Amino acid sequence: MSYQHIVIAVDLNGDNRQLLEKGAALAAACDARLSLIHVDIHHAPYYSALGLQTYHYSGEVPAEVTASKQLADIARQSPYPIPDSIVVSGELLPELRKEIDARGIDLIIFGHHHDV
Repeated sequence: MSYQHIVIAVDLNGDNRQLLEKGAALAAACDARLSLIHVDIHHAPYYSALGLQTYHYSGEVPAEVTASKQLADIARQSPYPIPDSIVVSGELLPELRKEIDARGIDLIIFGHHHDV
């Protein structure tokens, strides 16, 4: 099977080197478009269900801007071109489904960190 659009799901707090290498190698073999995605899991509904408030201060840099900059830094480390980085906020599976449908993604590469 030849993939057309491969996306690497990245953790902004983790080491994404292996994912980048595997995604780049597969994209090169398939001559596919390679992108990055980060889903910022939205916790506000959980806080409000507990009766807690979430606040956004006017001096804060929006999380999406910070995440976009981090994804750009990760993309520059790739041995294969990554022209597109995607940052979304919400529940993981529904947000991934929206991006799959909207962008014609046919493979998402995830990593998993094991605690020793």
